[in-house]
Amino acid sequence: REARFTAVLRKRCANGVFSLANSGLGMNGAAAVAAALLYDSQFYRLDLSGNIVQDDGAKALAEMLRSNTGLVVVDLRSNDIGPAGGVAIFDALLHNATVTTLDLSGVSGVNRNHIGIKGARMAGQTLRSNRVLHRISLRENGLGPEGVAALADGLALNSSLAQLELGSNNIGKDGASALSATLRDGDSVLSLLHLERNDIGDTGAVALADYISVSYNITDLDLSSNNIGEYGGRALGEAVEN
Repeated sequence: REARFTAVLRKRCANGVFSLANSGLGMNGAAAVAAALLYDSQFYRLDLSGNIVQDDGAKALAEMLRSNTGLVVVDLRSNDIGPAGGVAIFDALLHNATVTTLDLSGVSGVNRNHIGIKGARMAGQTLRSNRVLHRISLRENGLGPEGVAALADGLALNSSLAQLELGSNNIGKDGASALSATLRDGDSVLSLLHLERNDIGDTGAVALADYISVSYNITDLDLSSNNIGEYGGRALGEAVEN
């Protein structure tokens, strides 16, 4: 087994990319990877998606991120990471100055991450002071309107995050309204905002239109599958036109 694992490492971890996606690592395997990368700066990209690392594995990786100075892209999609793991990861990024991209999104039905409100609240706190993060994907993480509002509070004070993906988080009209109000009056430089499949309806669309009408940065907006009717569509059209 050790020989086979070594062969896999040589094949899939080269040229600055450490990729063990869908390898059945579990929390113990994630801890081993974290120990190996603790002070190793030769890799700029880490892909451990689909490994069911869960909260304990996420905590081990978080400790590594506090010290690692090489990683730029961290992909932890679909790892059954819950609130405790999400909090640990975002807390670690308060002390990390190299990671620009974090993907904690989920794939429907495949050990989705679910950092929830607690994880979103820590993400918001991190965004208040982190000036390195450029892209965050939290699709399908059960944030809800309260989680998105907490995230937005930090985003309003952030001047580095350019891409935010929050699709399929059940934010509804209240979450869309809270996000829009906070972003409209904040310092956000978002150019990409994906909110697909969130059931924001006309009310949420109108709220977002208020933000879009005064934003000079948004160039990529995804509001597909949100039950937006003629009223909301008209408001968005006028916002883009203006």
